[in-house]
Parts: sequence; C-alpha cells; structure tokens
Amino acid sequence: MYAYLRAVSGPDQGKIFNLTDGTTLVIGRSEQSDTHLKDQAVARLHCELRCEKGEFQLTDLESVNGTFIAGQKVQEYSLRHGEEFQIGSTRLKLFTSAVEDTKTLEQAQKSSYALKIRPDEGVLTGTVISRYEIGPVLVRGHTGTVYKARGTHDGKDVAIKVLYADLAATRRGCGDSCGR
Repeated sequence: MYAYLRAVSGPDQGKIFNLTDGTTLVIGRSEQSDTHLKDQAVARLHCELRCEKGEFQLTDLESVNGTFIAGQKVQEYSLRHGEEFQIGSTRLKLFTSAVEDTKTLEQAQKSSYALKIRPDEGVLTGTVISRYEIGPVLVRGHTGTVYKARGTHDGKDVAIKVLYADLAATRRGCGDSCGR
C-alpha cells in the first residue's frame, strides 16, 4: 500500500507528505511535527494520521480550531482514499493505492537502497503529465525514477518511469554507436 497526503489549499498548497505503513504522521506547524505547515491557523501539533495495514486513522490532538471532515468537526475519523480534511485554512487530501506485486517492488526498493541511491523528494509528485497524476516515488535506479501514477481519464493506477536528463542527453545524437 502506497499513500500520501497532498495539501490542496492553503499556504502549503501542492506540498506532498508520503505515508508509510506502521507509522504516524504528526500534522502541524511546529518543528516537532512531520509537516511543518505555514498556516498560522493550524496548531503547532494539530492532528495525527496513523497508517496501519491500509487503514488511516485521523485524530485531532485537542487543537483549538479543530479538524474538519466535510464541514463537521471530528475528534477521530477513519479516512479513506480521496477524502479531504481541513485544519485552519489548509485542506489535505488522502491518496492511497494498493500495489499488487509488492514483493517485486520491495525487492527493487531494497536493491536501490543497497546501491546507496536516496529517493528524491518527489519532485514530480502531485503534478499532472499528459493524462496522469503523478503520485509517490516507487523506486529510483541508475537510469531514472519510477512513480506511482493515476490516470485522470479512467482512474487506473500505473507506474511511470522518468529517465534522468543526463542519461537522455547521452543517448541523443549518438547514431548507431549507441548499441541499439
């Protein structure tokens, strides 16, 4: 299961927070939070999102302004894919997707970490390329980065590989000597 939160409105609009199974994301503007939001209407430690086995439990941390789902103030709420919640003037949306071949993906991630290749900060995450909304980084290798993406036209999940610019530049103009 891969998931992320995206700020869809507010001072941090477009910012992405990747979620990992078995962890808790503390949301707020404090340095002790995992998000460091800029919204002054958000408490220093406003709420938290626990990710456990594909379930996402949102809990307000006794914030003054509250945490809202569809205009209703909530203390605890089981958040699902595509749902938004609001804290201060910031709205955050949950994106989740199951990866069917997780063993292959886990192996690819382990091999990239063994090569000491650090995943990027999701430079393309949250953008739309052609008809696909780019999601979290799945794996990064020697030739490029593979992102989880969702078709904006049909909602289907796909993987998109983006080649590194320097690799593409070395392949351009090399004619038949490239060993194609």
